[in-house]
Amino acid sequence: MDILLDLGLIIAAGVVIMWLLRTVVARALGYIVAGIIIGTVLRPIVQPTLLTGFDALSGAALGFITFFIGQEFTRKNLRRIGSRGPVLATAQAVLTFGVVFGGILLCGALQLFNLEHLVPEALLIASTATATAPSGVFEAIRRMRSRGPVTETLKMAVTFDDAVAIVLFDICVVIARAMMGDQSGGLVGVLTASVRELGLSFLLGIGSGIVTSTAARLLKSRNEVRVMTIGMVLLTIGLCRVWQLSPLLASMVLGTVFANMVSDAEHVFEDLDHWSDPLLLLFFFLAGATTEFSLLRTAWPLVLVYILLRAGGKVVGSGLGACLIRAPASVGRHLGWAMLPEAGLAIGHALVITSLFPSLKYITMTTVVAVLVFDLVGLRMAQYSLRASGEQNAMASGDEENPKSEYD
Repeated sequence: MDILLDLGLIIAAGVVIMWLLRTVVARALGYIVAGIIIGTVLRPIVQPTLLTGFDALSGAALGFITFFIGQEFTRKNLRRIGSRGPVLATAQAVLTFGVVFGGILLCGALQLFNLEHLVPEALLIASTATATAPSGVFEAIRRMRSRGPVTETLKMAVTFDDAVAIVLFDICVVIARAMMGDQSGGLVGVLTASVRELGLSFLLGIGSGIVTSTAARLLKSRNEVRVMTIGMVLLTIGLCRVWQLSPLLASMVLGTVFANMVSDAEHVFEDLDHWSDPLLLLFFFLAGATTEFSLLRTAWPLVLVYILLRAGGKVVGSGLGACLIRAPASVGRHLGWAMLPEAGLAIGHALVITSLFPSLKYITMTTVVAVLVFDLVGLRMAQYSLRASGEQNAMASGDEENPKSEYD
């Protein structure tokens, strides 16, 4: 088949599947399910060129996902949330990471499953567990029309959660590279490489954000601003790939700088959100097409352990975070159950791991299966926690809130 015919067929089939699933699942999960279904069915007939180009396309899609995350860190939002948001998000993310990492180490030592490089692989697996999907959380809030301490704390937590997850992931990747033979210099070398990668990625994001924001103020047409922004996001991702920096962190910082420097930035983010739909559909299709679900036959103990550990880490970590910010007792009891949804960023982390370490394909399979479970079960648990907290139907129908992007 012709590659353009493949692309048209994939997008058309994705829209049909999404339409069929629209009343059953949230949009983000719908794209993931559609991508897996289409990838499984159409993989034998699509051009191999399309599959071999997955690395570049997934890099672009992840760049836009994290660019959208950056829009949450405006001065207005940061002043409103204060220091409580970062403290809460960091506590629950770090504890989730610790629970998954420690649990994988223990189960590996007990021979429940066999990992060739136990410590670095446990680090990488744990690094995919920290992210919470804002789309699932906001979908639960919208459906329940909730308002109150749990709801407000929940929105505050997911605002910062993905930023913490990206930083943890980048640190773990650098350490895993060192432990698996790609870095020399021992602990000092690992620390130096981590600081270098994170610092240069941060500086690149700031520089790209300043250039993009300046151009946006000079350009007259809204369409020109949109095209310029797309180009700068892709340029930033490309430079990160060439210089071996973190495209996730750089793109998020680019989005943050842009959101703070451009007065009508929200309109640009809205335009790009709609423009990026086909790109993200292709991303999830290729994720489904390249995920080896046959590994589940032997790796199911790891998948089960991962799901249980992540759920426990989110519940316990959120409770600890609520205590640290002195939130009401109801927040500590119910927050963690609403933090379970997981989506695009976690899959992105897993795909980056597979790209860097081709022998670890099972991590992508584990993460994709976990995302399906957590998006199906997690949404319902989030609704249950909001209902149990007594905050259901507290919001007037006209006050419903939705996230600006539903793919992270």
